[in-house]
Amino acid sequence: MNCYFKGQEQSLLGVASLHQWSSVADAMWARSLVEYMSLRGAVVELDDIEAPETEDWGDVVKSIECIIRGKQDTYQLVLELYDMALRDNTDPHLQDFIEVNFARPMVNFLRKVGILYSEAKLACRDGDSVGVYQFDKDVERNLLKIILVNKLVRPDKFSCAY
Repeated sequence: MNCYFKGQEQSLLGVASLHQWSSVADAMWARSLVEYMSLRGAVVELDDIEAPETEDWGDVVKSIECIIRGKQDTYQLVLELYDMALRDNTDPHLQDFIEVNFARPMVNFLRKVGILYSEAKLACRDGDSVGVYQFDKDVERNLLKIILVNKLVRPDKFSCAY
């Protein structure tokens, strides 16, 4: 989606950066979990990634809906892993790791993206190109603040280019 919104036809750099950061956050969360499980001696099995349901993302609102759906699916998997660690209180270390590094940041992320979704629905209704432009510029200006102020990603642990 990042490349789609950076293209010549769209050229919405703020929305493209939001999608890029969402992808980077997913990769960092996955890497963190794999490293933690490897430290504990677990064997990590990786599955194929499903192809997206569409390649034409349409408008900004639909693309943010895709982000929210993907994060909600990921959050459900995190909750299942937390429940496995919670059964009979067998793994309190994994519970703490999941709660601190995944559950809280994902809830914060979903809350912030939900707010952006509401703003996008208001700004981009009826194909208003000025509203889309203003929303894009607002996201572009405030994205780094949204990421770092709310500690959605721990910048001390990972480095990534925005």
